[in-house]
Amino acid sequence: MRGLQRPPNERSGAPLLPRADLERLHRQAASDTTLLAALILIDQHAYRVRELLSLHWEDFDPATGSALRPHAVTRLSDTALQALRPLLAAAGGTLYAAGRVFPYAGDRELRAALFRACKAANVPYTPPGELRRVSLRDHPHTPQSAGFSAADPRRLEQATTLAQGLAAALQNDEP
Repeated sequence: MRGLQRPPNERSGAPLLPRADLERLHRQAASDTTLLAALILIDQHAYRVRELLSLHWEDFDPATGSALRPHAVTRLSDTALQALRPLLAAAGGTLYAAGRVFPYAGDRELRAALFRACKAANVPYTPPGELRRVSLRDHPHTPQSAGFSAADPRRLEQATTLAQGLAAALQNDEP
């Protein structure tokens, strides 16, 4: 395998999704409370797919709005808490909710739901990783709000700089 040239990234030249398109996608997903909650966590707190799929109700404290992540405890935004309420109620409420927050069997099912919503919203399909970069581009994050370790704030700075630089470079390349 050494020396074998890797195929080019198919989306490397595509600009990050504009905020207006992301908001249209959120409005389209409003009828699917599970997908909407996932989109909001990605958008407002830069959640990764593996973090979403491994999030359990036991990792979430509705009283404080805190969610345990691999490297941080994130205080969720009011919008994210509001999006999680229907899922919490469906899981049995504060006293009985147990297990995973998101019922997707794997990332394929999440991506399929996102693909359908993008198509219905007339928005180009944008994988969750790119939506995360949109979050890093558009929101002023702290290490905790984006799930980075507070012990090494350089990681968040690097990710934010990369997302903003990529967005700027790709916009400059547009015709």
